[in-house]
Amino acid sequence: PALAALFALAAPALAQTGPQLLLKPWPKEQAVEAAASATFLDDGHTDAPGIDARLSLYESSGRLRILPGNRVSPRLGYDFTLIDIHSSDPRLPDQLWDQSVAIGAAIGQFDGWVAGLSLGVGYSGDTPFGNENGFYGKATLGIGKELSKNSILGIVIDYDGNRSIFPDIPLIGVQYAFQLDPKVRLVVGFPVNSVTWTPDETFELTATYSIPDNFGAKAAWRFIPHLWLYGEFDSFAKTFHIDSLPGNDRLFFNQNRVELGLRYQPIDTLTAFAGVGYAFGQEFSTGWNSSNSDTLTDLSDEPYLRAGLQFNY
Repeated sequence: PALAALFALAAPALAQTGPQLLLKPWPKEQAVEAAASATFLDDGHTDAPGIDARLSLYESSGRLRILPGNRVSPRLGYDFTLIDIHSSDPRLPDQLWDQSVAIGAAIGQFDGWVAGLSLGVGYSGDTPFGNENGFYGKATLGIGKELSKNSILGIVIDYDGNRSIFPDIPLIGVQYAFQLDPKVRLVVGFPVNSVTWTPDETFELTATYSIPDNFGAKAAWRFIPHLWLYGEFDSFAKTFHIDSLPGNDRLFFNQNRVELGLRYQPIDTLTAFAGVGYAFGQEFSTGWNSSNSDTLTDLSDEPYLRAGLQFNY
């Protein structure tokens, strides 16, 4: 419970095949959690003269608990991303794929510490399973301990073969989570820092920074039953292997976006959302680490539409 509580605070920055699969808490009898969204950007262009470009992003993630109601039940998770690139720019592929699956389970407890392990495999490339360099592994070992009623310490060793920075080595993270009061929760440390503020049942505010290149902030207000108004900002990087790059170089896609929309929850198990937004700072770059990459091309800033569903059962 201590380890799960820690990563519940940092969960917005974690994918379902990473630490979140193992550590995010489950409602007692829930067996399935899944989400899917589609984002359609307006027609734009690259930095090459006269070259048009239009992006569409399709994303989905989910997890399944094998033994609902059992806190230590093994669970399965998946993540899926497809970027359609409609452009005649010869530097850009037609599509980019990233998909992974993982399994996680608790492995023991000792002297007040609890431990868990998750293992996964994925593929990231410009054709489905067509690039042998695109296959990668994932593994997370986490231990945590409750220091007091309102504070938790966690240590994580995480390996992600498709991480945008240092994909070839495991990274050690240390997180300290605590509550200032029942309305404010914080996580500080490496690689995740986050703050969550819920002053009442009709408003929520969350901001999360995952080192080195993912940041998100969202505010939501329930102004009538079942209907929320939300606004959010996201900045992220995604990583792909493509055949046209030399050696171990990879292709990075960076995007920043602001969005305003509505979230409708007719029943407890189903939520639908739709929003309009503006994407900016879009860039494709190449290299081994995103921290030391070379710009391939910039994309123009463009408005977009995004819609999706979230399902829990």
